[in-house]
Amino acid sequence: RRYPPVRVFNIVATPGTVRQRLEARGRESAAEIEERVARTIAFNPGSDDVVTIDNDGSLERAVDRTISELLMPAL
Repeated sequence: RRYPPVRVFNIVATPGTVRQRLEARGRESAAEIEERVARTIAFNPGSDDVVTIDNDGSLERAVDRTISELLMPAL
């Protein structure tokens, strides 16, 4: 191999969660929020090399999953 193995992380939340969080921040208009939600839906790396982290729940749960994935040896 020319380069060492890498692991790509895709941290995702459902469209409803993304919308709710953006609305709570209050920094974007409704149209901007819908654009962000649409980009969230459209993005799908669709690869076995990508580790997907569910960010719909608590921050602690997402961090724990991320750390456990980081500690696993790369393939």
